[in-house]
Amino acid sequence: MNAAQRFSNKLIVSILRNDEKQALFSVEERMEMLAEVVGGFPNVEVGAFDGLLVDYAAQSGASVILRAFARVGLRIRIADGAHESPAAAGD
Repeated sequence: MNAAQRFSNKLIVSILRNDEKQALFSVEERMEMLAEVVGGFPNVEVGAFDGLLVDYAAQSGASVILRAFARVGLRIRIADGAHESPAAAGD
């Protein structure tokens, strides 16, 4: 998170709403937990979305998508989906 928030002047950490999956915490609970974690970063906000990530990114005015998975690595994707480059050796 620390490195990602320096990547852009605005970073949106978002959660996909997926009613087909049984999550331990609700989307709202996860958003509250994330808000606590990112509270010290002035340019980071928390959001949630339905549907396709690329559509959400376009609606949010994003030009880059950073997808992170716990202990897997980080992918950087240009919002149009044309380019993708792994940024971690384990990805």
